[in-house]
Amino acid sequence: MIYDSLKLKRFLKVIDNIFVGLHNTLHGVVIFFFKNINRKVRSKIPVWKMESETSEHVHLAINVFKKIIFPASLFYVCANFYFFGRNSLDTMLLGMVIFFYSNFLPDLSTVF
Repeated sequence: MIYDSLKLKRFLKVIDNIFVGLHNTLHGVVIFFFKNINRKVRSKIPVWKMESETSEHVHLAINVFKKIIFPASLFYVCANFYFFGRNSLDTMLLGMVIFFYSNFLPDLSTVF
């Protein structure tokens, strides 16, 4: 019994580390993208302003992803496999890409 709870704690810690890594990677990619656009259009938006906007959106996107999108996606894949015998990982991944893209699309106009 104790061994199972230790395995569960380790598993949850690994999942948490994955989400922390996702948060850091997404934040870095968005900041890099906005810095490049800022430099190309010769805008004078300060870096702290870009970082505050980005951290706000990344934090919200990761929280919504952890609590709603990821569980719903897993349910979708499992239900599709169980009831129809189809592998739907490709549509799940495409949906996740569209979710993250749509979270940062409204900020592109502020950069320009």
